[in-house]
Amino acid sequence: ISGDTNWRNNERTVGISNDNNYLFQDCYNCGGGTKIIDLSDNSIIGNISNFSGKSGIVSSPSGSKIYTAAAYSINIYDINSQLSTNFVSRNTGTCNSTNSNEAYQSVRLAINSSGTKLYVANLDPRKKGVSVYDTSTGSEIKIHSGISGATRLNISSDDNFVYVCNTSWGYGSCANDPSLMTDINGVANSNHSSDIAIINTNTNSVIDYINVGGAVDIVSNNDGSKIYVGTGGGVKVIERNLSTNAHILSSDIYSTGSVSHMEIDPTGSFLYVVSSNVLKHVDLISGNISTITTSSSDFLGNIVFEKPFLDTPSGEAVDANGCSEGQKDSDNDGVTDDIDTCINTPSGETADANGCSDSQKDSDDDGVMDDVDSCADTPIGETPDSNGCSDSQKDSDDD
Repeated sequence: ISGDTNWRNNERTVGISNDNNYLFQDCYNCGGGTKIIDLSDNSIIGNISNFSGKSGIVSSPSGSKIYTAAAYSINIYDINSQLSTNFVSRNTGTCNSTNSNEAYQSVRLAINSSGTKLYVANLDPRKKGVSVYDTSTGSEIKIHSGISGATRLNISSDDNFVYVCNTSWGYGSCANDPSLMTDINGVANSNHSSDIAIINTNTNSVIDYINVGGAVDIVSNNDGSKIYVGTGGGVKVIERNLSTNAHILSSDIYSTGSVSHMEIDPTGSFLYVVSSNVLKHVDLISGNISTITTSSSDFLGNIVFEKPFLDTPSGEAVDANGCSEGQKDSDNDGVTDDIDTCINTPSGETADANGCSDSQKDSDDDGVMDDVDSCADTPIGETPDSNGCSDSQKDSDDD
């Protein structure tokens, strides 16, 4: 799809929009930043400058926005407007103010199923912990409790838990705020670099640490009952009791060798694992591990899957592609066709819950669309001018 064999690309990332329309490739030597690849024909259609910078890439549930956590900012790419914006700055911290250049990128991000909360791991000896950003306002909640050196995290399918890979990097006391490294057991300057920290998203607090011997990557299955942790010795399994929400480390281990990247397929039946630059297939049903041949010149990085298409609800008529109106968004405005009362919303315009942008609405029924209507609520029966204002709404001589 996109060739660039520079060895530095094994640290780079790819992300996919939730509608499976676009792939985003952060790469070294890309001549513009982050490549945009149209998956309908695998063509490169553009670059986003100064966007991801080796950081993870995650899609909003609708697929219309792409989030990344670069070294100093949370950035958003809007697919409809084709604009990249600096959403919020993240180059501040409270741990060591003399180390002003350590707001590193986050390799794996997580977003909840409604798209309202973005979870970012902070590989940063000043900031530490995990940041939770409100995707509407940009406001930030910081979760610490002994989390440090975090590069990757994952959210459970029910949005109730976030699992964080701690590393040894960045651990140590905090001169400016020692409380950041005090864990949930009250231990000051704690070191949980071998642990997975478990965050309850309802309280935004760490509730447990599970020692896995050091984690590199983490994913979970569809119902949230198993969390797979990539380590230096293979893939370990944390089991979650869905009734009590208790988490324990299972004795199961998949002996893949040292893990650098991994991902679980949408059905939850197998893992792809990168180990020593070899791509491995782990069958989670049989436990069999096999090797997938790749080009010897390839340096393997992170893995993404296309999102599975939803099952068509019973009784709904489908088109030639097997999709019902409730599964399609023909004008890509974030509102599915079955409830979209305004077709062909112009690209880049914001639609309301009915799928209508201001240029498609005439709220006061005066013949002038809302996007150019300077006078709301023109009285019925009065004739407005081109600005949507009737004589009773104007004072032409300002008297």
